[in-house]
Amino acid sequence: MTTVRNVEGQNEQLRRSQERFKLIHDDVAKQKNDLERANERLNRVTGEIYIQNELLRYISAALDIRELIDLVTDAIIGTTGVDTCSLVLFDERNERYYYKIESNHEGKFLKQLVNDVEEGLLKDYFENNHVLLDNHVVEANYPFIHNRPVGSLAIIPLLRDSVVYGLLIAEHSSTDMFTDANIQFFTGISTQITIAINNANLYAQMEELAVKDGLTSIYNRKYFIDHIEALVHQADKKEKPLSIALFDIDYFKSVNDKYGHLFGDEAIKLCASITDRLAREHDGLPVRYGGEEFLLVLPDKNLVEAQAIVQKLHASIKESTLLYQNGEVTEEVHIDISIGVSSYPEIAKNSQKLLTRADNAMYYSKKHGRGRVTIDSKDLDKVI
Repeated sequence: MTTVRNVEGQNEQLRRSQERFKLIHDDVAKQKNDLERANERLNRVTGEIYIQNELLRYISAALDIRELIDLVTDAIIGTTGVDTCSLVLFDERNERYYYKIESNHEGKFLKQLVNDVEEGLLKDYFENNHVLLDNHVVEANYPFIHNRPVGSLAIIPLLRDSVVYGLLIAEHSSTDMFTDANIQFFTGISTQITIAINNANLYAQMEELAVKDGLTSIYNRKYFIDHIEALVHQADKKEKPLSIALFDIDYFKSVNDKYGHLFGDEAIKLCASITDRLAREHDGLPVRYGGEEFLLVLPDKNLVEAQAIVQKLHASIKESTLLYQNGEVTEEVHIDISIGVSSYPEIAKNSQKLLTRADNAMYYSKKHGRGRVTIDSKDLDKVI
């Protein structure tokens, strides 16, 4: 009997030991499982930090908005596993939209994206500065999704001073693909994009300051000198003419002496504005050449075509009115200009001759009464 009780006791101890071992085994398995999940999260976070750092490195080097959006969409597609990444940015400085879409699905999605924005299909997302996350997409709810499977969708607004100026859109064909961690990642990327765009705009402004006149915002002499050879080369390549009109304000010193330099600046800005308008209408180039001297560069225009444009320029400036305020008295002031026009290769045979001959034609206008247009000709050399 004692032997039987001993055996039963040993069996009970063995059973209890087995239970304790099972509990320990289960606890170790749970700890192992928790550790594996923690490692997965750590690897994902580490991977996302690495991706963000790499993106930041590339983005910080991008000084052109088009280059920037290419880098961002390519990187997100290549590193996050999404099927489609779209980026829409509104550049307030140039008052235009930039678009980019990368997708693993075949289709002409860029044109559709442009049309969707123009038709207002993304308007609600531009007016709402909150992140949208949908892991069970019903495509009928998103009319901007075209001919591609989308199960999960994230729309992240790009903010500047709490105003949405762009959208980052990520899509995946499967459901339940985006988590809060993904949203944090995309939000971090959006912040980097905003910083990079600010840097790109600052760089563009610096470049513009180097080539634009500070008073009038049209191109300066340096820009023209740096590009005249390229303009002539382009004319040769297209077998088209290149005409330029050089003009200055008549009796400008008298204007400054009588009305003051600030009023003289207004006269300069008036000439620049009209020159800029005509340049835009005829795909030309407006230049403040120095002081009260200006250039209107007219690619693809021969002397006859240039003359018609320059006559409009002359008339517009001459007919414009500047108001001079002297106490309670307001005086209407009109200015006039003397213009010389030459053309390559019709008259001038190289870039230097083109500028020289336009200058000679302008000198002829000044010498023969001012306030007139002189069109260059081979006979002009005999009378100057």
